[in-house]
Amino acid sequence: MTPFRLVSPAGPVPPKTLEEGLAALTALDVAATWDGAALARERFLAGPDAARADALLAALEARPRGLWMTRGGWGSVRTLAALGARLDGAPPAPLWGFSDGTALLAAWTARGWPAWHAPPIVQLPRLDELSLARVRAAVHADHVAPFDGLVTLAPGVVEAPLTGGNLCVLTTLVGTPWAASLSGHVVVLEDTGEPAYKVDRMLTQLRLAGAFEGVVGLVFGAFTKVRDVELAWIAELATELALGLGVPAAWGLPIGHDTQNAPLPFGRGGGYRARLEAAPDGARLSFPRLADGAGLRS
Repeated sequence: MTPFRLVSPAGPVPPKTLEEGLAALTALDVAATWDGAALARERFLAGPDAARADALLAALEARPRGLWMTRGGWGSVRTLAALGARLDGAPPAPLWGFSDGTALLAAWTARGWPAWHAPPIVQLPRLDELSLARVRAAVHADHVAPFDGLVTLAPGVVEAPLTGGNLCVLTTLVGTPWAASLSGHVVVLEDTGEPAYKVDRMLTQLRLAGAFEGVVGLVFGAFTKVRDVELAWIAELATELALGLGVPAAWGLPIGHDTQNAPLPFGRGGGYRARLEAAPDGARLSFPRLADGAGLRS
């Protein structure tokens, strides 16, 4: 089977950390190739912008099974800016990543390319068994099991493509050519180390900028590295947002920066839609196939 290609469009990866991530990938029976560009470093970035853009383009032109980000950090939108229109002429390939990779996931879904909100290579060694099992199922069986037992914030049922990602990154994309298009989607949000007042600031910015116009549902993942009282306030903010938008919403999706980060198919390119069923006694997120089987699959 054609291997994945590892890419570092954002932050740098220490060799030992990459080695540990590759061992975890091998344990999942996933083959991957990489070159020196994956280990490049310039200050807090994995090499200069132009070099990261060239490496990403070369990875696409190699027509791998998919591109898998080594890590997040910062730099993906700078890579997109350096790519410019060259991205539109590249052959599509599924992208796996999250966090700072939210910028790339947005660019992929805007083009109808397969995109997976998924753990980067460096996160694999610390994932729990359930998350790893879901990664294995998505890679080897093209299967995404439903997520049951979520907490309902606002009731309702909706079916639409999934998008979103890291709240901070989505906010910083507003006003750029790479801003995520959220309209017509169920939007997933997660973040780490952001207290409630900063989450409120970002949600307010997105709302007042019109980014939430046309959103049909909300699902909140983990908001890690905050105090319990802050987490409770964030859940309240999430509820207020959903009620204000008049859309169904759920809380507790096992994705984020800690030990749980299940892969999620974004957009239409992978041939999936998301179905959110939020009832008073709990919510469920499932992933029916597109009726016509359309989409580029990994």
